[in-house]
Amino acid sequence: LIKNLRDKNFKAARRKWLEYSSIAVTIELTKETSRRVGFDIYEEEFGYAIESDGITVYDGSYTGQAIVHILRTFKNSLERLFDAEVLKRIRVDINEDNYVCLSSFTEERKELPVLLKTMASLYIYLLDYLVGSSL
Repeated sequence: LIKNLRDKNFKAARRKWLEYSSIAVTIELTKETSRRVGFDIYEEEFGYAIESDGITVYDGSYTGQAIVHILRTFKNSLERLFDAEVLKRIRVDINEDNYVCLSSFTEERKELPVLLKTMASLYIYLLDYLVGSSL
C-alpha cells in the first residue's frame, strides 16, 4: 500500500503511535503556498479507515457543537466543487483525541487516492471557512 501511494506522489510511511499502527500520509496541495494536510490510514480487516489531521479542538461545549454543525453544513454545500458521491463518503467527525477532523472509509484500496485528494482539498476549504479566509 505504501509503495502504491508513493507511486501516486503521496508521501507515505508506516508508523506506530501508542498501540495503533497506521500509514501516515502527507499531501502537499500547492508548492507555492506550502499547504499540506496529514492523514492516517488504518488498515482494518474489512477495509481502510482514513482520518485527517485535526482542524480544531472539540471541547463538547455549545460553541464546539455549533462549530461541528457549521462545518458539516458548509461541507454539504460544496457539492458544486467536488464529486457528490465522494463528498457523501467524507464525514466531519471528532477523533479520539477530541479534535474535529475529516474521516472516511473504503473497502477498496484503489479508491484511496481519490478519497485522500478530495479530503485534502475539503480540509483546506473548511479550515479557510473556519478562520474567515476568502475562498
